[in-house]
Amino acid sequence: MYLGFYGLKREPFHISPDPYFFYFASTHKEAYAALVYAIRNRKGFVAITGEVGLGKTTIIRTFLNHFKNQHKLKIVLIFNTKLSFKNILKLILLDLGFDKKQILEIENRAQDEESFEVEAVELLYDYLIEQYKRGINVVLILDEAQNLPIITLEKLRLISNLETDKNKLIQIVLIGQPELDKKLSQKSLRQLRQRIELKIKLKELNKKEVEKYIAYRLKKAGYSGENIFTKSAIKKIYKYSKGIPRKINIICDNALITGFAKDKRKIGPKIIKEVCKELYSDERNTKSNKLFYGVIFCVMFLMSFYFGTHFSNIDLSFLSNLNSYREQIKKKNFQEKKDILLSKSTKKSIENPKILQHGNPHTNPHTDNINKIIGAKVKTERTVMSNGKNSSTNKTTIKIDDKDSYSKSSDRPNRSQMKKNKISGSYNIIEKKEQTSASIIFKNNLIQKLDTSGKIIYLILQEKIPFFNDLSDVRQIVLVEMAKQTSIPGLFSFKKMLSALKQKNYELAARHMLYSNWFARVGEKAAILAEIMKNNDKTALIKWLDKNYPAVNKDR
Repeated sequence: MYLGFYGLKREPFHISPDPYFFYFASTHKEAYAALVYAIRNRKGFVAITGEVGLGKTTIIRTFLNHFKNQHKLKIVLIFNTKLSFKNILKLILLDLGFDKKQILEIENRAQDEESFEVEAVELLYDYLIEQYKRGINVVLILDEAQNLPIITLEKLRLISNLETDKNKLIQIVLIGQPELDKKLSQKSLRQLRQRIELKIKLKELNKKEVEKYIAYRLKKAGYSGENIFTKSAIKKIYKYSKGIPRKINIICDNALITGFAKDKRKIGPKIIKEVCKELYSDERNTKSNKLFYGVIFCVMFLMSFYFGTHFSNIDLSFLSNLNSYREQIKKKNFQEKKDILLSKSTKKSIENPKILQHGNPHTNPHTDNINKIIGAKVKTERTVMSNGKNSSTNKTTIKIDDKDSYSKSSDRPNRSQMKKNKISGSYNIIEKKEQTSASIIFKNNLIQKLDTSGKIIYLILQEKIPFFNDLSDVRQIVLVEMAKQTSIPGLFSFKKMLSALKQKNYELAARHMLYSNWFARVGEKAAILAEIMKNNDKTALIKWLDKNYPAVNKDR
């Protein structure tokens, strides 16, 4: 997406463990060197631990990529470590080239699991002796080793016992998160712990290494100019990522997408802050909750001394209700904001006769989704005329926040027929019946492919966006789809995009559609809609509508 814009040949910040982009920071260089040394010198057990995202798997991938063509080395790599020792033995034998029939014969002969393990280990021992005589080193690598059951870890020691007078016959590498250290520190695993020759712990990158890491990956991706990220931006990246390579990749990738959307060839701290606010909002909420409860605890603790009351005698049961109390306040504030927005947009749109003259929406099972888009509840019901004739009409009631309700029929409203209900504060608009179709009549035929909520949003946008009718039918539907995904107020927050549409600069409008706050949530769908907006592609839009509204288009 942004490769050509920044002059890149490939994406520089993929989170997959690609050895091509492996950066030898001090901690990774030490771990890689220790791994190579331990295997070459047949040290037996090796353990590599580190937090999530520090690059443990990348180190292993780099090692495999470097030594895969060496004939004097046979490597068995196991990723699924939530297995019993019996199943791990099966995987080892299969990877080393043993026939499935031979393994099944051993399993059939074995009376129980323990006897199978004994016979399988003896078979493995004979194989390892033969390989040792040929000068071939066998390596077993267990990734995500923190998931191994304690019994399986203890039994792995049986394999490590396979040795000659001078050397180990098999080298075992355990790679895992800090939980692996906790498991190995248990008393039941003290014998295994004593057999670990080398223990390597990966650390986070420091500030200088973060800057070099970003520059290195950009260079490997084909970038040859000055650093895209300013020094102040790199400081922000270090602050939010805490030196963890995976987080650095995620932040930088999102920053490049945002920079591309904003037409910025240099990424500054403002973009980084914006991206991280979206990515790590949940973490900040957790920290604020901890701070909130910490302050409450300190206040109560000080009060206990001030009033001379022992802290243990204070009733703290109300603390459990604080969280729900805070949620109620948030909901109340949100409801007030929603009332203001709806009173300014939705209510005026529904009361306007110019909008109502288009008719009524189809009755559709998707009607309930309107509450998610415009905060209103829609109810559609069918009534038969009292004169006994077969003629009928649809009546749609739109109820907003359980306060204001409006009843629309296919008749035109009359002031004398509008009655105010003093109790509920609602208005009933009763229109005279016209001989029209029960469906909405639109100039834009594509709108018929939308569900009821989409059609109502179309009417609101037609009223609220002055240049809406000047847009092509395809671009109108794209705006409706954006409003369904972001809400109507959310659509109006795309000021630069709307300004570009007004100026008929559709390429710039499509670029602004890829703004990270929306693009990060919707992903591929946003890219498809942006492409349709840019090219005014009616065929692609019809495919989109048929895919997203199968029930509506099937009925048609």
